[in-house]
Amino acid sequence: MRIWAAAFLTLLGALLPGAGLAHPHAWIDLTVHVRFDAEGRVTALREEWLFDEYYTAFALEALGKAPGDELTPQDMQVLVDQSMEALREYRYFTRISVGTKDLDTAKAVDAAGMMQDERWKMVFTLPLSQPRAPGKQGIAYAIYDPSYYVEMLHLEGAGAVVLEQAPGTCTYRKTRPEPNFEALSLAAAADMERTDGTATLGALFAEKVTIRCG
Repeated sequence: MRIWAAAFLTLLGALLPGAGLAHPHAWIDLTVHVRFDAEGRVTALREEWLFDEYYTAFALEALGKAPGDELTPQDMQVLVDQSMEALREYRYFTRISVGTKDLDTAKAVDAAGMMQDERWKMVFTLPLSQPRAPGKQGIAYAIYDPSYYVEMLHLEGAGAVVLEQAPGTCTYRKTRPEPNFEALSLAAAADMERTDGTATLGALFAEKVTIRCG
């Protein structure tokens, strides 16, 4: 299974009606703070992942908890540590690029977990290996599970993308995915136990955010 915390999501698939077929099986609402330095360069993404209620329930069950139970700092840290360790192999499901070239990122830092409206929320900072000025060409990012087992989309409304300390000339544009019929058919037929043919499916359902300055 091409995702982190596979045991949790296996339990999730067993619960949801009809979950044996069709992707996705879990959902994450995203908020992203794009951080700039004093020279107008992008230095990092501060990502906030808000998991759906079903995933939250199973994550808590694995800790011997239930929705509404109080979580200790130790409980939070267990979930965060497990997720961060597994996500590292997949570059934290985050692709940052200039044109067709991917930018290197460092290990995620400042990871934390919390409950928000009875949903599990995880936040972390993903630094670029080298700060990069967007310029007119722009820097783009997309956050997605390559297998599309998990659907990851920005929250609706203002505030889902924040340019922190960006020069006044900087703007962003969020492009929604437009998967073709073939991609929709593949997602509808994908089995939760099989990943053949779905290794790059998530890219077709991913939102893309492009930041330009000047």
